[in-house]
Formats: sequence, C-alpha cells, structure tokens
Amino acid sequence: MSETGCGISTVFWAEVGKKIGATVYSCRLQFKKADELKICHARQISGVNFMIGDSWKVLQRFAEKQAEIDFLFLDSAASRMHTFKEFLIMEKCLHPGSRVLG
Repeated sequence: MSETGCGISTVFWAEVGKKIGATVYSCRLQFKKADELKICHARQISGVNFMIGDSWKVLQRFAEKQAEIDFLFLDSAASRMHTFKEFLIMEKCLHPGSRVLG
C-alpha cells in the first residue's frame, strides 16, 4: 500500500495494512507532519515507512525499486494535474487488480 500526503489517513491505512499483512509507505513533502504522527499515533502507525520529499521525485525513486503496488492513495495536493503526474509515475507499479484512490 502506498499513499501520498500523510495525515490522519495514514493511521487508517496503517491499521488496514496490519490487518491484511501489507507494507505501508507514506510520502510527505516535509518531516513535520510525519513527525507529529509518530508522536501522537506511535502505536497505530508502527511499521509505516515514511518517504520524505517532493512526491514526484520520491515516487520516481520508489517506482524504480518497487515491483507492484496493490493499493495507491494519491492525496498530496489539491491540484488534479499534480495527482495525475503522481499516477503516471506510479502506473508501472500497478497490476491487474490494483486499486487507485485519488
């Protein structure tokens, strides 16, 4: 499972990931929000792999290493074009049956 734009949704995806045995990755532009989540929701988000930096750059590096993504949640920006670019970067990681929410 992978998401862009960590926040309270990260807590939810972490819980889902634990229930289904999935690895959860969360991308955020700056450390602040990820650090706040680690402090306020440490137990709930244990196991979440945070990736800090510009989503396009981070996702490009991630996509080069990751084989397949089962679920992708794109929620990092209000701009639909930004989200579409994220999708295009991650498209090669999707497979038949993958789910995308944006």
